[in-house]
Amino acid sequence: MILTMVVKSQVFPAFLLLAALCLAGGACLNHPPAGFRDESKTQEPALPPEAGPPRGSDSLPGPGITPDSPEPELGGIREAAQAPLLSRGELVRQMGAQTPEGLKLFPSPQEPGYQSRDMDSDGRPDFLVPAALDSPAAGRAFFILIFYQKQDLIPGPVFPLGSPPGSGPELSLQNLGAGTDLRGLPVSPAFILQARFRHPRGFEEEWLVITPDAENSPPGFSRFSLKEGPSIHCLPGDWDGDGMLDILTEELVFESGLGRESFLTWFAFQGEGFREIKTANIVRSLNGFYQTLAAAWFQGPQVFLENALTPETLKALRENNPEPSKILSRLFVFQENPRPGGQEPLPEEFLIAAPQLVFPQALESPFNLSRQEAGPGETTKIGCQVLIRAVRGNQARIYRGLLELDLNPWAPRRFALAPVE
Repeated sequence: MILTMVVKSQVFPAFLLLAALCLAGGACLNHPPAGFRDESKTQEPALPPEAGPPRGSDSLPGPGITPDSPEPELGGIREAAQAPLLSRGELVRQMGAQTPEGLKLFPSPQEPGYQSRDMDSDGRPDFLVPAALDSPAAGRAFFILIFYQKQDLIPGPVFPLGSPPGSGPELSLQNLGAGTDLRGLPVSPAFILQARFRHPRGFEEEWLVITPDAENSPPGFSRFSLKEGPSIHCLPGDWDGDGMLDILTEELVFESGLGRESFLTWFAFQGEGFREIKTANIVRSLNGFYQTLAAAWFQGPQVFLENALTPETLKALRENNPEPSKILSRLFVFQENPRPGGQEPLPEEFLIAAPQLVFPQALESPFNLSRQEAGPGETTKIGCQVLIRAVRGNQARIYRGLLELDLNPWAPRRFALAPVE
């Protein structure tokens, strides 16, 4: 069938009408009606800058953190590590500004004699600062001020040093661990602030023992007092060989009928401070040692050597020459006889054949335990010369020997003879 339509009295074939409709429809497809949306051409709108990355991004925040969450707080140690260290001028300014009322920095507010060490394990130096009473009318007393260094100085505890005689405190630091472990690290992280006061008869020391704790935590503190003078000596050192600093004191006391006795006292650090661990006397013990040796001589050279020498020394001497006479010749050196006549020194056989050895009577300690003369090093022993008499009938000869005192508090033998070099 052929469709026809009449336009202004003219008849058009149907196919021409269809062609016109197709052209009109193409123009309508290029301009969709209002409200029409072609999903195939929809694009995701851009995110605002503060919204963060889109889903699937590798830079998403961690679990439980949204793009708007605040930055997590940093620990004190990280804050301290990021903050610059204070200059000396700023340190002194802040120390002065935070000095407690009634005190002033020592020896002067402009040049305080402070010491520095990390006390709270945050990797930054902290400060121990001496101070004194601000007004002479208030008397004479000294203190130690603690300052922790963060972004600024934070004041810590204040420790009174009292008012010892002599000049103001001279500060120094010493590690509590006198040795190192297998890794080469200090045996203990604790350390000691030593405040020394000098006076004409010696000095006094106030010790402040600081024991650092966990990171960013306040340390532990303990106190100890030392004195040095004509009748008392103090010898810090590792006396028991455990790698930790010990304190040995010697106090001289006059005793009627005996002489001047020397009392030894050992102190060791035990967690929260120094504690007394052992005491001994020298004069009584030494006279007892001499009596033991005199009695052992009557029982023969072998018994004498076992009582006179430490097992280690006796073993070493026997390895060189096991003969008792040869060992005795290493222990005693003949002193020239002071009697007139110019007698030649007797051979060593005189000593081995002498039925009696006479040791001196000690009236005071023959050992010099001043800090300048004794101290722990490769050995804890200190020696002195001793003179003995070998008696044979109506003859007597003087011999010189070496007497040692072992300052290890746990030594099995306090006194022993040693080879004369």
